[in-house]
Amino acid sequence: MVVSPDPNSGYFADLRGLGANRTLVLVDGRRFVPTSNVGTVDLNMIPTFMVERSEVVTGGASAAWGSDAVAGVVNVILKRDFEGIDGQAQAGISEEGDGFNMKLSLGGGLKFADGAGHILLGGEYSKDKGVGDNYNRDWGREEWWFVSNPNFATNGLPARIWSKNVHYSSLTPDGLITTGPLRGTAYTPSGTPYQFNFGQVWGDDQIGGDNYGISSWTGVNIKQPHERIVTMGRVRYETGDTTLFAEGNYSKVDWTIRNVGTRNFGSAAPSTSAFTSIVVRTDNPFIPAETRAAIANYNATRPAGTPALTSFQFGHFGTDNLQQLVSKMNETLRGVVGAEGKFGDIKWDVYAQYGQNRYVRGVVGQRLEANWRRAIDVTTITQNGISVPVCRDLLSTNAQVRQAAAGCVPYNIFGTDNPTDAAKAYITGLSLQRQKTTQRVLAGNLQAEPFSTWAGPVSIATGAEYRRETLRSVPSPLEAARAFSSVNSSFVDGAFDVTEGYVEVLAPLARDAGIFQHLDVNAAARYAKYGLSGSVWTWKAGVNWSLNDELRLRATRSRDVRAPNLTELFEPSRNTNARVLDPVTSSAYTVRTVSAGNLNLRPEVANSLTAGLVYQPAWAPGLQFSADYYDIDIDGVISTSQAQVILDACIAGNADRCALITRPNPAGVITEMSTPYLNLNRFQTSGIDFELSYRMPLWTGNLSARVLATYVWDFTLTDATGAVDRSGENPTPINSAPTGVVDLTVNATLAYETDNYGVNLQARYINGGKVAADAVPGTATSVNINHIPSRVYFNLGGKVSLFSDQEKDRKIELFATVDNVLNTDPPFPSFDGTYYDLVGRAYRGGIRVRY
Repeated sequence: MVVSPDPNSGYFADLRGLGANRTLVLVDGRRFVPTSNVGTVDLNMIPTFMVERSEVVTGGASAAWGSDAVAGVVNVILKRDFEGIDGQAQAGISEEGDGFNMKLSLGGGLKFADGAGHILLGGEYSKDKGVGDNYNRDWGREEWWFVSNPNFATNGLPARIWSKNVHYSSLTPDGLITTGPLRGTAYTPSGTPYQFNFGQVWGDDQIGGDNYGISSWTGVNIKQPHERIVTMGRVRYETGDTTLFAEGNYSKVDWTIRNVGTRNFGSAAPSTSAFTSIVVRTDNPFIPAETRAAIANYNATRPAGTPALTSFQFGHFGTDNLQQLVSKMNETLRGVVGAEGKFGDIKWDVYAQYGQNRYVRGVVGQRLEANWRRAIDVTTITQNGISVPVCRDLLSTNAQVRQAAAGCVPYNIFGTDNPTDAAKAYITGLSLQRQKTTQRVLAGNLQAEPFSTWAGPVSIATGAEYRRETLRSVPSPLEAARAFSSVNSSFVDGAFDVTEGYVEVLAPLARDAGIFQHLDVNAAARYAKYGLSGSVWTWKAGVNWSLNDELRLRATRSRDVRAPNLTELFEPSRNTNARVLDPVTSSAYTVRTVSAGNLNLRPEVANSLTAGLVYQPAWAPGLQFSADYYDIDIDGVISTSQAQVILDACIAGNADRCALITRPNPAGVITEMSTPYLNLNRFQTSGIDFELSYRMPLWTGNLSARVLATYVWDFTLTDATGAVDRSGENPTPINSAPTGVVDLTVNATLAYETDNYGVNLQARYINGGKVAADAVPGTATSVNINHIPSRVYFNLGGKVSLFSDQEKDRKIELFATVDNVLNTDPPFPSFDGTYYDLVGRAYRGGIRVRY
């Protein structure tokens, strides 16, 4: 199981690498309210001390548990009868002195009413100061990145070239002239011009030259700072054969970061895109005197027939005094009431659940695109004999243009020290989005053993569930008007409901009959009726065969589904940006992309097969080995097409994809691309999981070893551009979507523990792989470096007991860990945080108390 970090500072279970939205998370067998509008559950929402264990079921489980269990189920089992107090305090920091983090947790349980009742309460508080951008690490300061080569067909070089020392060539924080005779004139914060030293230029990027530290990763945190509070409580009361229970959860995560803001790339031809170059006319009064003199000199000495210089393109990095302050809040609330018990030999349970997730995003300093364009287009008027800067639109002969420009304050783009506070206020605003998702669940289950076969009792379970989920998103008026340069959301109010029923049977067929020490079969079927997505059947059939005390075989065949989530159905249209390599213009540039939900989506359908064995040899007590093969084929995968994929398909002649592209001039740049959610693709993956564990007494304690390995030999995504097997395509920024998976990962643990102390060593191996599985020499997919080296990370931990009373389950212990003991850097050209450690060596220590 991969536990993936999320930009929202959460951790999400992701079985088989199919995405967290295809792994179902349960708590005591019940759905947990999603902590996001994409249906995923942050595992941090459950206080650690309340967890007894976690059960992981790999392979399709939709027939038993419902939608989303395509890759499997993670069922978190809570402690039932814990009595006493459990607490922990810890703090940590990286070797570099950043990334400080701390966590405090406290909880307790007690019985009441002469043991008929039990209450369990707990909470956690954590804070992480995060880690800054890549320039905070030696490996990041090397500035590994790729440049785009649109002329690959003629210059003999790959279309994508990885290199060190890659940064922007067409913009600077204080401004850069990128066209005409003054190309290369850059400015200091005060507006003093200097000659920019270009390196080897590739579109908006360059290798070498000036501008070190100004790149795609400037301001992008390695680790997000955040603050989290989590509380959870449960009460149970037994009366006769019935147990009444209630649970409640509350969690809140806050994080605030600084963001660079919108960049204006100076090399791109002017267009309506927010990221296009700025056009500065030469009558702009803010042009520094030295530059104005150079313009006058050029116009006076230009060759006959050469047009005068009346404007130039200008690149501008969004860092100046407009640095955006981005604040987000994610709050989750869940309540459950129910009862369980027996009626004769029949076990039953019913419960009702309400949950809600509230998400608020605010951005201070978000650029108002229309105001920005007006404010930087400056000319002069004469007042009382003095030339005064004025926004050009205020002098327009068009009354509507003048009215729209009312209140415009001229903005000086030459140097970050020069804009006035009034100008900054005019071109920026508060971007605000408030979003709320809710989930209501009513469910009931019955379980019985109504009869027996010659091999034992037959178990039958059945049940029904009703679930309703809603999404409401309210943007600020400016966002609703799409006034900002990026991340505009729209109003949405949507809901879906589903009614489900299932039956599951477990039947033994043989017992103590030769090589059939035990043989049973199981089957399940579920019918689900979705209010929007139609009806669907899921099923599974499996067999477990124990040949003897040492060897057990198992296999399951299933049909599973994942219904579209609230975001995929109702997401309001919002605009972000993407970088494309455009064969039409032979250039690489950034375009605005607009994504939106789709009410016509149908559920994804998966056909899965798993088969494996468990071997526990009598000749080696404590040794266990298991191997499980899996094959999953998902049809109608719901996703948004990536901008480059859409463009490539259009160039290849796909008219449907061309319809998603806005290109006002057939030979010009793209101004906008639509990326709606669609049932686009087919996903096939297969591989094998291995587990080897051993435990033995040694001296005064126990020695244990465990090795978990997964080998993936097929991870094929079929989309509009064809089928590509991305197993062994290790994630990198160049292949961020669609992503591949590492084909071989190994996790090993060696531990020794006594009553008084314990030590453990963990090793994590990530196999080497490709940068791009679809790379073909001489085409737009070609790349100069197509190999990522393997990595091994080591973590060391230890604990020592200060006090222990095993009979009463009381203890006080100190613990410490060192993550990434060897301070191993991520391999280039990859710095993906899912697999690789980006922080470096880090230390953590604390104390645990149980009383």
